[in-house]
Amino acid sequence: KDLYPVTHEHDFALDVMEDQLALMIPAIETRFKTFLNQGEIVPDSENLKHDPTYQRFLGLTPLGITMNTSQAPKTKAQQIREWQLTHTTYQRLWWSSQRWIVTQHVLAALQAGVANQTDVMDALIGPNSLNPKVTVESHNSFLAYTKRKPHPLVLEYPQLKDFIKQCVDRILEIELKRGDLATVVTKAVGKLEYLEGTTYLVQLLQALGRDNIVRGSGGYYYYGNYEKPRLELFSSLLKVCYPAPTDTAKDFAKAVEKAGIPEQRLLELGLFAPQWIPFVSGAIAWKGLDQAMYWLLAHTKESGWGGNQQELEGWKAEMAQLTPLTSQDLMDGAVDVAWFNKVYKDLGETRWTQLYDAAK
Repeated sequence: KDLYPVTHEHDFALDVMEDQLALMIPAIETRFKTFLNQGEIVPDSENLKHDPTYQRFLGLTPLGITMNTSQAPKTKAQQIREWQLTHTTYQRLWWSSQRWIVTQHVLAALQAGVANQTDVMDALIGPNSLNPKVTVESHNSFLAYTKRKPHPLVLEYPQLKDFIKQCVDRILEIELKRGDLATVVTKAVGKLEYLEGTTYLVQLLQALGRDNIVRGSGGYYYYGNYEKPRLELFSSLLKVCYPAPTDTAKDFAKAVEKAGIPEQRLLELGLFAPQWIPFVSGAIAWKGLDQAMYWLLAHTKESGWGGNQQELEGWKAEMAQLTPLTSQDLMDGAVDVAWFNKVYKDLGETRWTQLYDAAK
């Protein structure tokens, strides 16, 4: 590349890819038909992985050659060509377990007017393969866009935020009705890192019903195709559900009252997902409840923030304003007796016992 610089690199790369795909796809399809006749249902998982033609082909997909070209912006015509080549490959090699669709390419094609909303949804939560025999679905693309910090593509393509919300709404609609058996979206739901708003929270609490919150379930789950059991999954979603900037304590109180969420469950929520403490305290309206919850959290081995290091540091800073004990003192078992006496006096014996039971 440095010795023989190429002008119009995007067009050159697309020309190469188009020519090579035109030659390779028929050859690969011929190989596939041979394997299919032999009863092999996922030919590229075993029989083709050492095939030199197929391996060269993998390097010529949009995941290969076009990612190594110039960083200069693509023209609309180039974006259209890139999408057409990607989409054709995906359709022609329907049996493959490879994931040909790249979300950024789909969004560019959407903006260019040649892709549609269905294409975007497929890129986000669609199967890795059109082959019904391929069951491995990583949902890594979806995972990347459900973090608390907005993905750069969300800033570049604002409509992506709405598409992601539609995906989240739909998979939760399916998953929250499940019983003990997993659903077709359980793996995708298990990848969620962030939910925002009282609406999602109430849906989760209603789905839990009278079942216990599973403590120690953490937040999102990174590993492979593991399907969390129902209660563990719903509990982990509670952990990663946060108030929206527009949520108010008054609206929260109305929402949980309308949904019939018991007072004891709200206490459990506050101690399990501390981001909701101000809202829980406002809804229950006990004098000193928020301080009592913070006291309990400060004097347990687990803060309730899980693996979120940034929020854990924020929690430590907040505790520093409430007690002279350091976080290490508290972890070592020290007790702020003066703080306890104050919150106990504010709550009284009956309410303190009720709150303490919620922490178990």
